[in-house]
Amino acid sequence: MEQLAKPKKGGLTHVEDAKRMVLGQHRPQRHQSTLLVDAVGSVLAADLSSPGDFPPFVQSNVDGYAFAYDDYDTRGALQLMGGTAAAGNGKRLVLEPGSAMRIFTGAPVPDRADTVIMQEDALVQDGLVRIGRDDIAKGANVRAIGSDVSTGQHVLSKGTVLSGPAIGLLASLGFAEIPVIARPRVAVIITGDELAVAGSPLRHGQVYESNGALLRATLRNLPVTLLDVAYVQDDELLITDALADALLLADVVLLTGGASVGDYDFVVRAATACGIRQRFHKVRQKPGKPLYYGKKGAIDVFGLPGNPASVLVCLHLYVIPALFAWAGYQDHPRPTKHQMTHAYRKPAGLAAVLKAHVDSQGVRLLEKQASYQLSAFAQANALAILPEEVEDVHAGDFVKVIDLI
Repeated sequence: MEQLAKPKKGGLTHVEDAKRMVLGQHRPQRHQSTLLVDAVGSVLAADLSSPGDFPPFVQSNVDGYAFAYDDYDTRGALQLMGGTAAAGNGKRLVLEPGSAMRIFTGAPVPDRADTVIMQEDALVQDGLVRIGRDDIAKGANVRAIGSDVSTGQHVLSKGTVLSGPAIGLLASLGFAEIPVIARPRVAVIITGDELAVAGSPLRHGQVYESNGALLRATLRNLPVTLLDVAYVQDDELLITDALADALLLADVVLLTGGASVGDYDFVVRAATACGIRQRFHKVRQKPGKPLYYGKKGAIDVFGLPGNPASVLVCLHLYVIPALFAWAGYQDHPRPTKHQMTHAYRKPAGLAAVLKAHVDSQGVRLLEKQASYQLSAFAQANALAILPEEVEDVHAGDFVKVIDLI
């Protein structure tokens, strides 16, 4: 059940209320079949059982010599048989009585053989093979059919986040496509007359646009499908049209710039014109106070501030948890606690979300924390969250930290 955020004085919403509001929304999930090689990071949409045995044949676990244990037990030495059992050799081999055959890791064990001695423990001379240890057991170094996974065995559960090892397991069992929860489709709209494309000369009053690069780079590491990054001038009609187009295709729309209340801040008006229901506008935090959040049906719409530091903060506190929910994750990256390496003082009233570097020594807040200052990005690997009511943080105090994605 959605917990309504309650704006406090000045129309600002508490950070924790805003986070609960975002995560409390209904997000319908679509299922789709996807190629196994494209499924890493996606969430499995159904339980999976093995269609066959693995290994699918009796297999050697080492490089060495295959033999029948009872043959060696009675003869003391084995005749080295011609031929070699190698991985990928499709010919079925049969071991002659009283013989041993050269075999390599992963190869099918010849018929009649039931044991493999490692090559380091075998004494081979004059066409005879002797075992150089007396503790070899019957069946040693042999992988039985289905000893890892048997036909019909449950292998992965619905809701599993597909990691590289999970993909490898499914590939070994012959899966080419699997059912997953579809990744959320994300559209990005960058607004601002002052923005110039990197590589072009700057005119007076312009800055190079960086939010598009920031969002592309971050979204690339998330379980999402990025539909488009559109660039729109500070014009209410143009922004409204771009937003209306994005709402036709996307599950989540991110707008940057124009989310405040200035003469050229048109995002809120465009959202209203597009029938988006506002959930909150402005949060008790710095940077990122002008954050807008609304819904149209199931679609999430975030109006992010224009400053890259503010975009980074709002992205990690609100947008990324919503994206993980869309993708079917049962959990999402949450803050951890680390000790401060030094003292810090901030004004009470707004939560401070600060660029930080976290290592074995603790949390070090970086210099140049203003929302327009970007140089600290190169050193930051986390964001430190200092609550609204806190003014003084001392060295050794524990603070909440979000890792940057």
